[in-house]
This record gives sequence, C-alpha cells and structure tokens, in this order.
Amino acid sequence: DVVKLHNRYFKQFYGAELTDDELVVMNQQVRCLYSVDLLAINPENDVLVALKKSIEASKKEEYVYKSYQLPEASQIEYYTQNGVDMATLEVTITVQTEDSTGYLYEQYVLVDEGGQWKILAWGESKMGE
Repeated sequence: DVVKLHNRYFKQFYGAELTDDELVVMNQQVRCLYSVDLLAINPENDVLVALKKSIEASKKEEYVYKSYQLPEASQIEYYTQNGVDMATLEVTITVQTEDSTGYLYEQYVLVDEGGQWKILAWGESKMGE
C-alpha cells in the first residue's frame, strides 16, 4: 500500500538518525510514490531542503514519529473525477515528546496512474478536531 510505505519512510525521516546521503536516497525513493502531477510542482532539490528543515525543527521541538495507523478498507473513499479513479483516506500518526504523546491526522488523496495508486496530495486533516 502506497500510504503505508509513505508513512514508513516518514517514520524513518523523523525517528532515525540519517546521514545526508541516506536522506538523499530515501527522498528519491519516496518520490516514486508520488503522482506525476505532484512531482511536477515539487522539484526534488526543493523538497529535500524543506525535508531537512522539517527534520531539524522536529529535533528542536524534541518530538519523534512513533507510529501510524491506517484506516480500515471500508473507511477509504473511492471515486472517479474527470474520468480518473481516485481515493481519499485518513491516517493517524502518533508522535512522542519527552513527556507526552500526541496525534497528528493526515488526509491523503490518491490517484490511479496506469493501474498503480500514487499520492496526489496529503496534508493535515480535520479529523482530529
């Protein structure tokens, strides 16, 4: 599952000590999960710079990405838009700080590209509110 793999990468990004070389390779690998449209608006180097800044910020805030929970299959919404098969789903991410546990809620939009689901977008969900 593309979303499960995406979250495995992000757990490594925000939970492991990675060298710059490892980060570059992993960023290249995670980009294979993205749709053509998402790749077109997110140049590789720009994403890598933003990722490094985000990882540093998480270290300063002293939080670690601990786990993620995918929805049940019945909770994934499938639909067709402009003749393209798409899906949306929400993931719960558990983060740990020195003295507490918190949760982030991410919504993913997937698109079928040649029989493979790819990530078109993801971002903060309203689910946790």
